[in-house]
Amino acid sequence: MKTTKTGKLLLVLCLLFLYSCENKENKQSSNESKTESKKSTEKQKVTIVAKMDKGKIVFTDKKKLITMLAKNMGSKMSSKLDMNSAEIDVSKAIDDEKTEIVQLVISSKDSTEKVSYLLARKANEFEVSATATIVTCTGCAAGCNPKRAKDGTGYCSTCHTEGGKCEKTETLQAVVRK
Repeated sequence: MKTTKTGKLLLVLCLLFLYSCENKENKQSSNESKTESKKSTEKQKVTIVAKMDKGKIVFTDKKKLITMLAKNMGSKMSSKLDMNSAEIDVSKAIDDEKTEIVQLVISSKDSTEKVSYLLARKANEFEVSATATIVTCTGCAAGCNPKRAKDGTGYCSTCHTEGGKCEKTETLQAVVRK
């Protein structure tokens, strides 16, 4: 009889232990999903680059954008560029005059290198396209500007200086880091 009571008590304690472990896992899982949700919300806020304001595209927070881009590019690349030169370029697609292309363009200190991020419009806001490539045009200060086709493919305009050569590099988008 005593062994039966001890066995029942041991079984109840085991069940309580298992139940408490299961609750901890559920709480951790719930906390993790809340953290992930918070991170994705923060990420969305960080990727918003500009917004429409009275018919013009304006930066939402240029200082924060420059900090984020410098971090994503790495110190070697960002040291070559004049991060304060960041501007929004609105132009026509090179293969379709009806399609408007919006890019974020950053130039080097001597204007011989220009880096472009395609911006995607979401309602009245613009964010860096997560699927488009980053286009870098290197060569001359006059011309050699990043351009895009309707499908987002990158091109560089020709140099406007005699004997100037413009070279294009297209890379995949890096993961945005905070």
